[in-house]
Amino acid sequence: MLYPAEYAVGMANLGFQSICAELRTMGVGVERFFQEKGTPRSVESCRSINNFPFVSASIAYEPDLVSIINIFSQWGISPNWDERESRGDPVFGVGGALSYINPLIFSGIADYVVLGDGEPVLEYLVGECRKYMSHGDRHRLWEKLSEHPSIFVPPLHRDRILSGKSTGRKKSFVSDMDSVRGKSLWVSGDSVFGKTILVELQRGCRRGCSYCTIPSSFGPVRIRSLEKVTGDIAGFKDSGNLQVGLVTPEAGDYPHIRQLLEYLRSAGQAVSFASLRVDNMTEEMIEALVRSGRYSVTVAPEAGKDWLRFSCGKNFSNDLIIERLSMARRVGVRQVKLYFMTGLPGEEMEDVDAIPELCREIHLQTGLKVRASIGLFVPKPMSRWGMEPICSPEAVKARFRRLRTLFSKDHSRGYLASFQDENESFLEHSISWFGAGNGSFPGGLNRRAMRAIIKEYVTDKESVREQLENLGF
Repeated sequence: MLYPAEYAVGMANLGFQSICAELRTMGVGVERFFQEKGTPRSVESCRSINNFPFVSASIAYEPDLVSIINIFSQWGISPNWDERESRGDPVFGVGGALSYINPLIFSGIADYVVLGDGEPVLEYLVGECRKYMSHGDRHRLWEKLSEHPSIFVPPLHRDRILSGKSTGRKKSFVSDMDSVRGKSLWVSGDSVFGKTILVELQRGCRRGCSYCTIPSSFGPVRIRSLEKVTGDIAGFKDSGNLQVGLVTPEAGDYPHIRQLLEYLRSAGQAVSFASLRVDNMTEEMIEALVRSGRYSVTVAPEAGKDWLRFSCGKNFSNDLIIERLSMARRVGVRQVKLYFMTGLPGEEMEDVDAIPELCREIHLQTGLKVRASIGLFVPKPMSRWGMEPICSPEAVKARFRRLRTLFSKDHSRGYLASFQDENESFLEHSISWFGAGNGSFPGGLNRRAMRAIIKEYVTDKESVREQLENLGF
């Protein structure tokens, strides 16, 4: 099992851990690899990657594709499924969040892609891989894997999909969330979350934000029972000073969140949330964080003006943001991290100016230290705004210049801003739409522009850039 990032990041991914755990319960020998410097060796036994007949990767974000190409280049494995077949390199499979959105991204790379939730597919997948260990015929493996409707097999399906023909593929979704593992297999102090037990609350989201792929790509809302969640947490009670990390698109939407927080309080258990939605933020949630020694909260207003935020699908005002953050300050929070996007549909420069204005008002009215993170809006497949144009490079640079100027005017340490790399955002957009519509991409990006962006982003090796071009990027 390969995670295309360093150990600290990979061990913070519950999906990666869960699939490893499920495979182990099926008697599969599973060892972990991460994108670390030096010779590629497994965490468990320091074995070389080439000792394994199967390599599977959990891929969450578009730039992870570039990481995969880098990893394979450095480790001596071909990124092309046809070359791996002729050379006898390992069979390579893909799962993870990105496969829910556009599996065509992997059409030149993977031998197979699991569509949707991995748990319902594993038994069939493992059975066919075990048969392959006996017969060794990769073409036969492809044929058998293609018989499962939730496995996309690029060597057999790619050309049909690109020509607009049906392949009968569909995503798999777990219906009974109490049947999945839903908790950490490992807890590591070296994870970016520290010594944290990851516990899943739900999959899917009812919100329908305009920019988000979760409602349309990740299945209907499905929740784990309170009994199952608290049982998972209780199983770690004798494991030392650990905190609980709640894994869910939005913690406040979990219907049993109040009872869960009360359970954690009575058990004396520390807790953390990935982020909080302002209109779902309650005093109980903030008290739980402060009681756990966490004095910072993260929220995503997305925009500085109400109308633009409402168009994103976040129907809460600046006044409500200040009201809820004032409450957080009273309870004991000292800092807030705010996520914003620029380049949103309909945005004018005065809407851009409203971002630092809102940050300043939050700091002045709540007393909180404000740390704003500002990125570019990236239209994604399967989202309501998927076909909206992405901001041009010139327009993005103008917006970022404007924002840097406005944030620098006030030298107060009360509110600061950082900016995400716009080149990475263009890369993300290009990769996410790979295979869509005759090689053209929304917003005027075509394959030539896409190659230029990737070449600028990938600087490790010339061979990596050549391999990307060979794959069609």
